Amino acid sequence: MNSMQRSAIEIKCVTHLLAVAKTHGWSCEFIHTGDGWERVAEDEVMDAAFSVEYAELRFTKYECRAQWVQLIFGNDGWDVIADHTFGEPSWDAAMEEVHNQIEIWEEAA
Repeated sequence: MNSMQRSAIEIKCVTHLLAVAKTHGWSCEFIHTGDGWERVAEDEVMDAAFSVEYAELRFTKYECRAQWVQLIFGNDGWDVIADHTFGEPSWDAAMEEVHNQIEIWEEAA
């Protein structure tokens, strides 16, 4: 796989992550790209994340503990979501949905 293909996969996976999180009531308001946590607007998350090789996204939802996702770019694309928190039922459901879809895409590739 070349770098353009890998990048397209990473964009697809992170876009899906953001969309699924939103449908479960979670919003991404902060990003850590190595220089500390920064507040970002919803429409700035992708540009901020893809400007570095490593990023953490922090998601919030009313009356829930904040959750995070660690993104590492440049591997095989499908594993761009390197780690994430567990423990909030709606977050866990969102992440399971994300992982299941990525697995389907990877198997079909």
